[in-house]
Amino acid sequence: MTGNNTILESLRGGLVVSCQPVQGGPLDRPEIAVAMAEAAVQAGAKGVRLEGVAAVAAAARRLKAPIIGIVKRDLADYPASCSTSASSGVIRTG
Repeated sequence: MTGNNTILESLRGGLVVSCQPVQGGPLDRPEIAVAMAEAAVQAGAKGVRLEGVAAVAAAARRLKAPIIGIVKRDLADYPASCSTSASSGVIRTG
């Protein structure tokens, strides 16, 4: 098993923790999101989910666990937020 299959297998049966502070809130800083992600991994999470290029890039420098990176966008003619992958070299979804 190599590449994406290895990543998926490492996540199988485990917990992926979303470490996304409320946008514009007092915790909405990459270093805080990364600290939350580190704490989640230390507590046993198999991977983390982070929003924003800065948070994903900072986490990639400090974590060995898989990172699911997203970038949220509000689209004028669409009633919900859309997410696309912010991570390169993992699994691109959009």
